[in-house]
Amino acid sequence: MRTFIKVVLILAAVVLVVGGSFYFAMTRLGPPHPVENVNEHVRQAKKAIATILSSPDMDMPNRYFFKANHLVAFLDDNHLLSAEESDQLKAEMVDRYATLLAKWSLERFGAPTWYGEDLTKMRKSITMVKAVKQSDGKQVLSNSEASGQIEQVVDILDDYRAARSLTRVGKYESVRSSERLIEKASTYKSAPYLSNNVDLRRELDSVPRRLHNAHLRYLEGRVEHMKHYRWMDSMENVDKLYNQYSDEITEYDAVAQNVYGYHNNVAGLRRQLDDYHKEADEYYNPPQHSSGNLFDVFF
Repeated sequence: MRTFIKVVLILAAVVLVVGGSFYFAMTRLGPPHPVENVNEHVRQAKKAIATILSSPDMDMPNRYFFKANHLVAFLDDNHLLSAEESDQLKAEMVDRYATLLAKWSLERFGAPTWYGEDLTKMRKSITMVKAVKQSDGKQVLSNSEASGQIEQVVDILDDYRAARSLTRVGKYESVRSSERLIEKASTYKSAPYLSNNVDLRRELDSVPRRLHNAHLRYLEGRVEHMKHYRWMDSMENVDKLYNQYSDEITEYDAVAQNVYGYHNNVAGLRRQLDDYHKEADEYYNPPQHSSGNLFDVFF
């Protein structure tokens, strides 16, 4: 009897051990899971890209973009990334950075005062992000959602540069040219973002006055030129220039107020031009004096 009980207990123990082992294997160990094959270099690059965050002055994003871009380029050069991995990393990096850059730039354009160092930083940053190329040599930025915003920033920068150049105009070319420049100044003054810049608007307001003054200096130069009639070879040449300069004075008199909003009395310029023309006539066509003798006088 005792032997039977021992056998039963031994069998029960064996069943428990085997069953417990099977249960542990099924519940704790289970079937093996597939291991994800992740390139450690990709992980490092993604970590570097994640540091490109917003900053009030854009210095930090620039710095971290440079580091991330340098890291990806290093991995590329050393064949530690596949072409697909490289392109994906560059796309993520450029999209993140370009979005921050566009947002920061447009915020600066919304201010009443623009600072030269900010504009310089924008151009350098845009050049840097545009330089990133895919494995096929194409520009990464062209496929980014932020591409349109970056191009908008470029257009604003170009328009601002052109507007500033326009405010420094100091040479008269023609009435039609003056009209075009004044019209362009008005367009820039009301353009989105440019219209926020207080200093630029004030300088654009001065364009008609600057062109008017340049027109007057041009006419004064024409009259001054007539002063040198002795070097014009003939009265025919003098007459040709006199008629041209006289017509230009007449044109100014007729259109100045409408074109520039200003008008000066140019009667003095016209009198001076007429005086030089008269002197030239006397120089090229001196009065004929009689060369007769006393016999001619009396007989």
